[in-house]
Amino acid sequence: MNKQVEVRKSTISRSKAADLISTSKGKFITITFVKANQQMRTINCKFKGKTALGNITVYGMKEKGYRSINPHNITTVKIDKTIYTVR
Repeated sequence: MNKQVEVRKSTISRSKAADLISTSKGKFITITFVKANQQMRTINCKFKGKTALGNITVYGMKEKGYRSINPHNITTVKIDKTIYTVR
């Protein structure tokens, strides 16, 4: 028996995306963003905090380490079966 999971989609602002990530309460989230070298990256992670410069610190599950993400470079966020496109 295959269950199809309904995925919702929505468009949000960058500040709303940062708020959603920081209030994810330890849930797994998937973030797609543009790295400093202009490459796209998708990371499955858990939120760990914010830096003094406003970057988002996450723990990458595949990488088994902490990563820092500039919230201005986020393009999509997936939380609780909802994919948010960041404008």
